[in-house]
Amino acid sequence: WSPDGRTLFYSEQRQPDPGVQTLYRVPLVGGQPARLVTTVMGGLLSPDGKHIVIQDSTDFQRKIIIDPNGRQVTSFRIPRGYTFEGWRDSNTLLFTTPQSFRRLHSYSIADGRSRVLIDSLARVTFPEWSSDGKRISVIHPKNFGSRYELITLDASGANQRHLPLKRVHGTLNLWSP
Repeated sequence: WSPDGRTLFYSEQRQPDPGVQTLYRVPLVGGQPARLVTTVMGGLLSPDGKHIVIQDSTDFQRKIIIDPNGRQVTSFRIPRGYTFEGWRDSNTLLFTTPQSFRRLHSYSIADGRSRVLIDSLARVTFPEWSSDGKRISVIHPKNFGSRYELITLDASGANQRHLPLKRVHGTLNLWSP
């Protein structure tokens, strides 16, 4: 959905290649769906609805940013095996390292730079951004996983706060609006 609730974006898989999807945009007031792009990942809309990130269908390390009309804004490559986690805000994407998430990267559409936000020897899980995009929280094991803590920090990676969890294992953290 677009942020104003007036437009629905959806993808459609067609045979014979089930890995390929076509992304469409349709206004809810009526009209025909508009074909935006064909990709191997259906696309994820930015919080303000101005960008959509898609997967390049020929290069799995390449992400393409398009506008809601399907025009390419920019593209960039991520290291092999990294996972797209979502949008931090309308101009910043988040990626994690392969397998055990130990490093969280951000990629800025505005300046084309990648930054490491979290770099941990121990695994961190369940990254969640505050609704204003200014802080992130993660669950982090302590003492080789015998105890866990909730870590919050600024979007820049500064001002870390560690909150011990009373239970042995933390599985979810959410921010209020």
